[in-house]
Amino acid sequence: KCKLYSTAILSVFVHNINRNNIAFLFIKRAVKNFMAYKEEHQKIGLNVLYQRRLRGWTQEELSSRSGISRARISDIENGKETFTLVSIMSLGEAFEIDYRELLKY
Repeated sequence: KCKLYSTAILSVFVHNINRNNIAFLFIKRAVKNFMAYKEEHQKIGLNVLYQRRLRGWTQEELSSRSGISRARISDIENGKETFTLVSIMSLGEAFEIDYRELLKY
């Protein structure tokens, strides 16, 4: 009920602001930043996918080597999951590369 209420308030708020309003500009910037953040995660996910396929490993094999669940690896590779530095370091160790290689894009 609380979630529905807050969603309704947000939709009314967004509907009532105009393009010259500071709130609109703030929301627009936040969405743009989120999209850039999401794009970075997708590129890093592709690096993980590349390294895994380069070795001929399945997601299950990478999971057993890194200690990260197969579902989470899938989400990382597809850019659906945010990840921690610990996760990236674990993947780097599994691939026997410096974790910073996974962060390049």
